[in-house]
Order: sequence, then structure tokens, then C-alpha cells
Amino acid sequence: MTKWLLVILLPFSAYSKTDNALYYYQQAQQLLKSDQTKALDLLEKSIAIAEVNENIEEFAKACYLAGCIYLVKDNQYNALKMFYDALKSKNDTIRSNAFNNIGVTFFKSYSYRKAVEFYLKALSLKQQLGEVKTIPAICRNLGMSFRYLEKYDSALYFHKKALAYYDRNINTEHYSLTLNDIGLVYKAECQYEYAIDTFQESIAMLVKGAPYYDERFLQATTNIGETYALIGMNDLAHEHFLKTLVYIDNFDHWTEFRLLNNLGSINKVKKQYDSAIYYYEQVVHLAAPGKTNMEDQEYVMAHEQLSFIYEYLGESSEAIALLRVLTTHHKQVLDKVANLDQLHKQYMAQLALYEIQVKQKQEKLESAKRLRVIISVAATISLMALAIFIIWLRKKLRNRIEEHQRRENIFVHWLESW
Repeated sequence: MTKWLLVILLPFSAYSKTDNALYYYQQAQQLLKSDQTKALDLLEKSIAIAEVNENIEEFAKACYLAGCIYLVKDNQYNALKMFYDALKSKNDTIRSNAFNNIGVTFFKSYSYRKAVEFYLKALSLKQQLGEVKTIPAICRNLGMSFRYLEKYDSALYFHKKALAYYDRNINTEHYSLTLNDIGLVYKAECQYEYAIDTFQESIAMLVKGAPYYDERFLQATTNIGETYALIGMNDLAHEHFLKTLVYIDNFDHWTEFRLLNNLGSINKVKKQYDSAIYYYEQVVHLAAPGKTNMEDQEYVMAHEQLSFIYEYLGESSEAIALLRVLTTHHKQVLDKVANLDQLHKQYMAQLALYEIQVKQKQEKLESAKRLRVIISVAATISLMALAIFIIWLRKKLRNRIEEHQRRENIFVHWLESW
């Protein structure tokens, strides 16, 4: 609404055609870390001015940056709108980045197939541009999406492709993260020995290059604990979870909730229900449903496990209350996915129409150019024909004058002789 209000008011306000959208864009860039809300306001101005001035590149650049801010704020609907507008750019770097971030937005909204579709577009463009630095990150994104789609061969292919771009001695952290991703694929495939070996290799690299409590290290340790739990080695699993629990203050929310859920699961298996309820309830009270899909999964899992425990303990009212919360939550998730899907269809139709309009405009320009060439050639031919005609006419006149003079001379000569 604000954008369109600015578009309407701009021609009548202090802004004019001479205003530079780049100024507001640069101001917004400086505020990215300190004040994202103010940065978004400045980007709205930049977008509105660029639209009035019909400056597509400035418009797309500002839209892309606004989309990145919305993505960080987990406002996926607005992020998607901005990234789709950024696709109007003719700059393939902006377009490839927008494709990748549209993929990220869909990934965060559980739409893994759509995420793959846009990641592949981003990868194709990056390869054409030769922008090697960003290719491994896109490959990792593809690997994660294929893992969630249970297409494990494709997941391994892209994770190993990402690994090939990293030097293990220089890009230690990224190399280790990718190993961790590969371990998760093996774990999902039930290849538990390979998974544990890969997680341990990932940890060995992180110990060399990072503090013991590093977030990546804790994630890999938690992954090993989960794998041990899956093969029934609960004591080893519990040992790994307790090892990471000491550093819980260094976790991001998702890893914290994941660890608490794992501790709840181990205690549930051991039939230590009071401890299990304690850990699950921490997730229920701390997690923010709908914030990210990974946090969301932990939130749902805690509710499900708590309802099972309460039902087992004969506390049906508590179990039913938890399941009602889950039902409402699932409906909200489905509505969110449906809204994004509708937005996707709407913007894809708009982009198709925009591309047709751009093509028609180019065809008109080319047609006008061809017409100018034809007129120019016709004018040149006409001028040449006129020049030839004038030369021929002058020659004809000169011949007639000479003929007239010759006859006149003959007549004069005849008179003189007579």
C-alpha cells in the first residue's frame, strides 16, 4: 500500500524525475545492520522513484535488497513478492541471486519441490556467469531440499558437488558443514555407520578450526547422538546429548529445541516420564510456531510426544488440549503454504505478461529501426536517382544547346556565303 501511495504522490511531491533512486538504496545499505525497519522505508522510496522513472535496474536492485531483509525477518510473503519483482532485471547476477532466495523462501515454507525448481535456475545462471564462489552454497541448498524430498541420491550428488568446490585446509568450516550435511543424508538412508563416521570427520575438522562450543560442533555432536538413538544405543546417545547440553547458551533456537526434544525422547524410551515431560515442555513454552520450518518441526514434535505421554499416563484432557493446539497450528501452516502458492502463481503470470510486454516493446523498437533503415535506404536511392536524372538532364540540355549553336552557325555561314 505504501509503495503505491508513494507512486501516486511522487509526481506531485518534492521528488521529481531527476531524483536518484540509487541515493536511497545506498542509504538503506548503510542501515542494514543497525536499523532494518528504517532501511526498508528507504528501499520503499527507492523502489517508488525507480518505478516512476521507469528505471528497471534500480527498481530490481532495491526490490532484491528489500526481499533479503524480509527473508531475515521471516516475512516470507513479502520476501517472495520482492524477489519476483527483482527478476525483472536484465542483470543475470541479480536474477540468479533472486532465484536462489526464492528457493530459500519456498524451502522455509515446506515447498521443497518449488525450492528445487528455483535453486536449479540459480545454479544454471551462476554456472553461465562463472560465479564460482556462490555455486557450492546453492549445491548445499539443493542437497538439503532433495533430502527432505527423500531423493537421497540427488542429495548426495549435490552435497558432494559442493564439497568439491571447497579446499579442506582453507574453507575448513564450509567443508565441515557439508560433511555434516552428507552425514544427515546417510542417517536418513539408515546407513548409520557411514553417518557416524561422517559426523565424526566433520567434528574433527571443527575442533581444529573453531572453539569447542562452536555452534557447528554442537550440531554435529547432536547428530551423532540422534544416530545412536536410532540404532538403540541410548546410553551413548544420552552421553552425547548431555555433552552438548553444557553449552546450550551457545545454541541458536532451533538447535536448542532439537537437543531438548532429543533428551525428552531418550527419557521417554527409558520410561523416565517426568524428565521427558520437563524437556518437551521447555520446547512447547520456548518455541515460536511458524517462525522457521526447522523450529516448527521441533515445536510440533514436542506437542506430539507430550500428548502421547499424557495419553499413556491416563491424562486424556492434557493430551486432547495439546492435539487441539496442533490441529490449529497445522491449519495455519496449510493456509500459509496456500497463500504462498497463490502468490507464486500470480507473480509467475505477471512475469510472463511482463516478458511478453518487453518482447513486444523490443519488436516495436526493432520494427521502427528496420523502418528507419528502409526509409534511409529509399531516401538514398531517391537522391541517387535524382542526381542521375539531373546529370542526364544537364547533359541533354547541353547537347541541345550545342545542336542549336551548330545549326545557328550553319545558318549564319549559309547567309554569309549567299
